[in-house]
Amino acid sequence: MAGISKIAVSFAWSEETTGQYKSAVDNFCEELTALGIEVVRDSLVLKYGDDLEKFMREQIGKAGYLCVFLSEAYLKSHNCMYELLVARMRAYGNDDEFTSQVRIWPLFDVSKYSLPSGRDSIMGHWTSLAEKQRKYQKKHMAKIGAKTQRKIRYILDIESNIDDILEVVTEHLWARTPRQFLDAVKAECAASIEPPPLVPTPAS
Repeated sequence: MAGISKIAVSFAWSEETTGQYKSAVDNFCEELTALGIEVVRDSLVLKYGDDLEKFMREQIGKAGYLCVFLSEAYLKSHNCMYELLVARMRAYGNDDEFTSQVRIWPLFDVSKYSLPSGRDSIMGHWTSLAEKQRKYQKKHMAKIGAKTQRKIRYILDIESNIDDILEVVTEHLWARTPRQFLDAVKAECAASIEPPPLVPTPAS
């Protein structure tokens, strides 16, 4: 296997358990696995007590693609948005590089975020969450540990990057149906599989 041999799937956990798209995501993962692609889905791989931050950083870093099932819940989840942030950092903030590494299926109409004024609720959510972390950090600076400091930092980083991420999400055309999304990713994965070497025909 050359190129894409591993895909990370990013999906809000609330959607995984009760969302109407759960079966579509299950099918997506099953069909890619049948192609021989390793599919990493944190809700199925992580065990109680595992380091979620380390898992996301390492698995996303090693995956050929991050496949995102984007919902309103996703955009307000610090774990989900951390995965997008890792992908953005991996692309060094370059939008073209970012979109070459991330595949997104919007589970809702993202066009409402195409105008900056339409992003107010999401921006407000992250501004409020980040401000709470700053206050906590200032109040307990002498007591909080390194892991807590990292968690605060990445929430602040999400706040700093949320508008750029929304801009990228809304300015690109993504697959409109789960079948289109799956077929597009399968085609890209299949194209990365090297054909078997040609065996010379013995001279007669």
